[in-house]
This record gives sequence, structure tokens and C-alpha cells, in this order.
Amino acid sequence: MRTRHPPTRVSIVLAAHPGLRARCANILKNKKGINIVRSVESPAEILKAVIQLTPDIVLIEEALVCNVRRALLANLKRLSPSTKAILLCVDMNAAVILGALTDHARGCLNPHEASAHLVNSIHTVQRGELWIPRAVLTLAAKRLAERSRRSV
Repeated sequence: MRTRHPPTRVSIVLAAHPGLRARCANILKNKKGINIVRSVESPAEILKAVIQLTPDIVLIEEALVCNVRRALLANLKRLSPSTKAILLCVDMNAAVILGALTDHARGCLNPHEASAHLVNSIHTVQRGELWIPRAVLTLAAKRLAERSRRSV
């Protein structure tokens, strides 16, 4: 069963190294309603593009911003509260993903799974939902359950 997406326009800033940018752009090039408005490859360029264009979504390669992720995501939220970030993370361990969500990312996607899930992740985050692996969601639910048991 194919997922149907509403006919909304989604503007994208794509921030990644050239090879990954090309792969993502190729996946998105004929997708109706998705428009890559700028491709960049540095944290400073990300902020500049967001200020100038106020995109709906910023796709950010985690390796590109790993040392400044927290500050970058905080600045994105401050400068453009309506812009949502999806991190493209090769290292999909729970600590990295939960840290990114804490830092205001709205999704994490392994770039090796981009051909299968990139479009769905964009539409899901655009609707205000999170895009994270099920294993991380299960871990987060277990942690919340443990906290509630301890507080009783």
C-alpha cells in the first residue's frame, strides 16, 4: 500500500557533502510539491539560507555539523521557528538520535535508506510528526515508563 501525501509545497534546503547532496537531489527531483531551494555545504551557509529563504525543511548531513549541531539547531529554531530539521545520520544509535531530538531536530534518517524513506520522512516531518527509527521510539517509551514508575 502506497502512502498518499497531501498536495502541499515543501521547500527544502539541502546541506550535505557533494555526493550525498547529489543523491538526495536525484531522489527528490521529480517529486511533486517538493522543491530544493538551495544546496549548501557548511553550517554558516545553512543559517544564511534559512534566514534568506525560510524553508519548510532543512536536510542536514550530521557529519557536516557534528561539532556544532547543538548550536546550529538552536540557532535554526531561534531564527526560523517554522523551519524543521531532519538530520541525515549514518550513526543511528539511540544516544545520537535522542540528542538530536533534544536539540530541536524533528527527524533522523540514515542516508543509506534515503532512496526508500526520504520523501516519506519529509512529508511526515512537514505534518508536524517525528521521523525516527522504531527502535529509538521503543527505547524512549521504555525510559518514560521507567521514570513514571519511579515517580509513583
